[in-house]
This record gives sequence, structure tokens and C-alpha cells, in this order.
Amino acid sequence: VYAFGLYNGNFIKLNGNDGMVVKEYTCKSVIGHPAINQKRGMSVVDNAADSFMLYQLDSNEEPVRTFVTTPPSVSVPKQVAFRAEGRLVIGGSNNGSVYVFERKTGKLLNTLCHSNEGLVQTIAVGEH
Repeated sequence: VYAFGLYNGNFIKLNGNDGMVVKEYTCKSVIGHPAINQKRGMSVVDNAADSFMLYQLDSNEEPVRTFVTTPPSVSVPKQVAFRAEGRLVIGGSNNGSVYVFERKTGKLLNTLCHSNEGLVQTIAVGEH
């Protein structure tokens, strides 16, 4: 079980049987929304500002990669998710866009337009 703090930028891994803390992590930012890809041992978090940050679970606390988005007009939490067996990172924005990144390289593959303005705080992805 992973528990994420919004303002302190920390998340912890808890033992699912007894609730004991297994490991503590410190992100380099506020955590807007996280996603875990257990198979790849990775977590991606929205920093509630201008990027999504990828972390390798059970390793050091430095981000593996940063997926840069358009600077926000207002700092709000946005949802982020893995797609295509963890090969893609998809996240919302506060400017009406949905970003699609290649996880391995950090390359922006597509910017999908939900609207010309406004928040895209909630997204849902499927595997097909």
C-alpha cells in the first residue's frame, strides 16, 4: 500500500498486513495526483504545477524523468496515469489539454484538446 501526502511531497510504502512503514520517499514537489505501475516498479506524480515526475520505486528518491507541461495559470492537482503497459504517461492540465508522453524518453507524443480553456483535473485511461 502506498500513501501520498499532498502538501508535504512525501509518500510512504506500508505493509498491507500490519500497516508498518516499509519505506519513506520524498518527492521534489507537492503531489497533486499519483499513479503506480507495480509491474515496472514506477510511480508518476503530478507536481500541481508545470510537470509530472517519474520515480523508480524501491530506489533513490531522485526523479527518473520529468515530463514538462505548459506553465499553469493556477496551481491545482491534476490526474496522471500510465497507459499501454506503462509505456505512456498521460496527464491533465489547467489549460484544457491532455498530455501524452513516452515514459522511456520523456518525449511529448501528443497534446489532446479537451477544451480551449479550463481544468482537466480528472482523466481515465483504458488499455485498448
